[in-house]
Amino acid sequence: MKNTVYLVIITIVFISCAPKHQGVMPYTVTAPLTLKDSSFIKKYKRIVFGNTDAKTPNNSKLINWAAPIYIYFDKTVPEKHSEQLMSFAEDLSKDIDSLSISRVWDKSASNYLVYYLNDDNSIDYQPKIKSKYVGGYIKWGSDCIIDNGYLRVDTRNKMPKQMLLLHAKVHFYRSLGYFQTIDDETHVIDYLNSAFANKKVLSQFDKDVVKYHYSVNVGRGMTKKMFETIQNMKTNVLEKHPKTKIKIRHEYDDN
Repeated sequence: MKNTVYLVIITIVFISCAPKHQGVMPYTVTAPLTLKDSSFIKKYKRIVFGNTDAKTPNNSKLINWAAPIYIYFDKTVPEKHSEQLMSFAEDLSKDIDSLSISRVWDKSASNYLVYYLNDDNSIDYQPKIKSKYVGGYIKWGSDCIIDNGYLRVDTRNKMPKQMLLLHAKVHFYRSLGYFQTIDDETHVIDYLNSAFANKKVLSQFDKDVVKYHYSVNVGRGMTKKMFETIQNMKTNVLEKHPKTKIKIRHEYDDN
């Protein structure tokens, strides 16, 4: 008697809030769902949605950049810092097809401005940034697409230059999705760790978060509840049918 193995293929359909006419993504995308362990998912939810307490209402939606990020460094930024920030940005976006980051030399062609305040320059291009030392600001609309970003470094408060640069990298990283920092005693030097450290290292976890955030595994506009529904569905299906192939299809509504 022969054993018969049934391969089950399930497709999860997600209707994105990104309108069709934006032209930044195909109208329909279908791809295999990447499976992540529960530890990663728990941290990712905290990073993207903030408070993950089930008893606390959370209406946050997943946001990210759709168009390429074009960074303009104001003349107030030391060239060495510009180069190090760009090197950091390129490391973050490496091997991620849907995240493109490049430097431009024309301010009018940019959608991300990096500038410094110092004793000779007090022009504040984004006064909504309230941080005393280093701060960032990103703007998005009802389509959940980030379309503008600012990174400000204030050198007048006499923080060591290397610390200013370190905090600038942290804020740039967080601006890729309005990421929240997390407490994790085992990875204090990760960029997404809230613990203070004189040194940060771009860890594999840091890279995995960005890669996952810009993959088809999540959908722009997805709420915490939607995200959890998909994760629970995946877990329940695989427990019953371990060989199931799960795909996710994104359909972009133009309403």
